[in-house]
Order: sequence, then structure tokens, then C-alpha cells
Amino acid sequence: MDLYLIRHPTPLIDQGVCYGQSDVPVSPEVLEKTAERLRSLLPLSLVIFASPLSRCRLLAERLGGPVRLDDRLKERDFGQWELSTWDEIGPDPVDEWVCDPVDFAPPGGESARQVRRRVDRFFRELTRGSQASCAIVAHGGPLSLLTARILGVPLARAMDLAFECGATSRLVVTPGRGRLAFFNRF
Repeated sequence: MDLYLIRHPTPLIDQGVCYGQSDVPVSPEVLEKTAERLRSLLPLSLVIFASPLSRCRLLAERLGGPVRLDDRLKERDFGQWELSTWDEIGPDPVDEWVCDPVDFAPPGGESARQVRRRVDRFFRELTRGSQASCAIVAHGGPLSLLTARILGVPLARAMDLAFECGATSRLVVTPGRGRLAFFNRF
């Protein structure tokens, strides 16, 4: 199976704001330009899975294939941190997160391990299907965790796989293994 992993375009939100599962918008012009550029990098016939958050859903709808929305592809829930600046959150909680990137969860939010579980459930279901190729339009966190799972990267290092906004990456998945064909292509 060929998996085309696409991160949403840069949303219209101030730098330094934690926005996770908050449904922040993307400029219509940026959505259209990103979709046009990505269509040239994708196969013509493609099933597209997407996070239901508008920054992913609207891009997926512009790519041309049938779109299936899936809550398991949403970004990490940052709980009480949502829509706060990193300065408002403060250095101590962020330091806690850095010391425990796998199991730390912001108050009312999710840990990386929890997000990984829902992404794993999505992936198991996906691989039971008959698609030869598909696209996933989602967020940096779930895409990094999915890619780490497929490539055998330890969970603690998953976020080292930094997906760029508006870029696509391609994984070739065969039973028991995966290969990164290209990463962050614009």
C-alpha cells in the first residue's frame, strides 16, 4: 500500500499559540494553492482519509477523491492548554512534557501514548481494507506517530519526524514493514 501523508496548511493563528484540537481556520487562498500543488504529486484515483477539523477536511475535499472523515486522525488534545500561548502555559509544565514525551498529558488533555493508541486503531483498520493507495490529511502529531509505528521508530522519538505544513510524504507499506519513499515534498 502507498500512503500519502499530508499535513494541513499553516492555519490563521498567531505564532506561539497551542491549538491542538481547536478548529482554527486556514485562508481560502492558501487552501486552494496547497491543493493545486498537492494534486500534481498524488495519483489520480485516491481514497482520502482526513481529520474532521476544518484545516484538514477542507484541504482533503479539494484534492479530488472521495473523503472519509475519521476522528482518530485529530491532533492531540491539549486540554486546558488549548488556545493558550506557550508563555501563558509557562516553562515548568513544558519542561515536564520534555522530560516525559510519551506519557505526559496536559490537564484535561492526551498523552502521546493515548494519541498513538487511536492512530494504531485507525491503521489496523486501514490495512484490513483493499486500497492499493490512499492519502491521509491530518496533523503533525498523528502523522508522526503513524510514521513512527510503520517504520519502527520508538514512541519517544516519534515527534522527531517533523511534518511540514502543506507538504506530503509517501510511505510504502508491506506486511510487517514500511519504507519512506519521500518526506515533506512541496
